[in-house]
Amino acid sequence: RGFSFVACETFFRGILQPPILLWVVATFAGRLATAKRVAVNQFVVSPLVYFPLFWLCTGVIQGLSLGETVSRARAGFRKLYSRSLLYWLPVQCVQFSLVPQRYKVVFLSVAGLLWTTLLSVVAGSVQRWRQQRHPAGD
Repeated sequence: RGFSFVACETFFRGILQPPILLWVVATFAGRLATAKRVAVNQFVVSPLVYFPLFWLCTGVIQGLSLGETVSRARAGFRKLYSRSLLYWLPVQCVQFSLVPQRYKVVFLSVAGLLWTTLLSVVAGSVQRWRQQRHPAGD
């Protein structure tokens, strides 16, 4: 389980997120730049890139079929996404408005580590999810 979270976060934060953030910063400047950047990250990138990647990575690595992965994503998306908004909206407001460029990688790494811990607790294990779907004796 831990490996699936680390693999997903490493792929997203290490490979996908840097060019996305560069594009977001270059594209949304000027008045209300922070609000626009946070909105794009939270209402476009997060639901359309990050969460599908998260569910796919954790499902595949933990041995779920594609159907089980989709079912698990449908069951957990709202809860996880709402927690994501509660966590990342303020974090990204700070990131885009207060953190100097030279510290952004460190800031996002620490924020990502805290998020991964929260994500692990909220998303739960595949085994527990399977037990809830198919209690013993069914």
